[in-house]
Amino acid sequence: MDIILGVGTLVLGLIIMSLFLNFAPYGKQGLQALSG
Repeated sequence: MDIILGVGTLVLGLIIMSLFLNFAPYGKQGLQALSG
């Protein structure tokens, strides 16, 4: 069970990081569009 929990947390972390990296560029472009 501990191994399953460890793998689950790793998968969740990878998903969260991939989502953050996917949305970060759009956020920067939005800020530049608002400020510029």
